[in-house]
Amino acid sequence: MLRLIDPNATHEFVPKCEKDSENPTTFHVRPMSMRQSVAIAQAAKSVQGGDKEIQIDAICELIEQNVVQIDNATVANAEEFLEAASTPEAIGVVFEVFKFIQSLSLPTEAEKGN
Repeated sequence: MLRLIDPNATHEFVPKCEKDSENPTTFHVRPMSMRQSVAIAQAAKSVQGGDKEIQIDAICELIEQNVVQIDNATVANAEEFLEAASTPEAIGVVFEVFKFIQSLSLPTEAEKGN
């Protein structure tokens, strides 16, 4: 059977720095669409050693499009979160959210085995 991603499904994500909090900041996110995956790949540029570096604008755009709701935060939405994310800890959370969104679009180990 062809594996498809439900573009309307949302998943909760709590950043590492919030795991032990009584009221953790929780992001409700959607997985990337195929078009978004391609856009991220195109935004990546080759750097020394063959690694990829993804431009921050592409990451921010993806977060703005895929974060549906943020609970227990001092900001109302993803755009405000990105504008306010100026501390090293907050910038780290931006990348955690990005990696989580990406992970939703990748097959699990069990799915790879099938």
